[in-house]
Amino acid sequence: MLQLGIISRVGRGKYQIGTSFNFEPQLGNTIISINSQLKKTFPFSDYCIWKTVVIKELAVHQSFTNFTIVEVERDSIDAVFQFLKEKYKYVYLKPKKDIVENYLLDMPNPIIIQHLISEAPIQKINKIPTITIEKLLVDLVFGKDLFYFYQGYELIHVFQRAFDKYTINENKLFRYASRRGKKEEVLKIIKTINRQ
Repeated sequence: MLQLGIISRVGRGKYQIGTSFNFEPQLGNTIISINSQLKKTFPFSDYCIWKTVVIKELAVHQSFTNFTIVEVERDSIDAVFQFLKEKYKYVYLKPKKDIVENYLLDMPNPIIIQHLISEAPIQKINKIPTITIEKLLVDLVFGKDLFYFYQGYELIHVFQRAFDKYTINENKLFRYASRRGKKEEVLKIIKTINRQ
């Protein structure tokens, strides 16, 4: 049944009826360029690159922000920040909510450098490490400073749309949520959307 597309896998030993729909964010020129530079300069560092524009398809209220997020392992974060700061105009290291609200929203395509959590669920598209739907959902719950405009009802709606539109591996989702200390919060949101 799995091979015929009658059911699809959503976790270890878990299946749902129907074909799976994978989340594949679009990669623009900025991401392709940053990836090329990081691969060349930091060949042994793990990283993940994505744009916040991918959230728009899941949200009710449309934010005008379009950040490029570069997540890098802890040992390389400062070096990558300095490196990208020399190449691009607007580069910020782990900005707090007041910086995001007061400065970044008015800037054209700022780049935000964040810490990449070990064992974060990422995928490669055209050999570029980028975000998965499971990582996106957990990061929205965790990143209240950066994603403050996707909280409350908006966050519940994002989860609802994500579960309606894509195949989500719940094992992967909960494992990553546990690593970020947000498993209970994620479970609470999922229970809310399942009751709608």
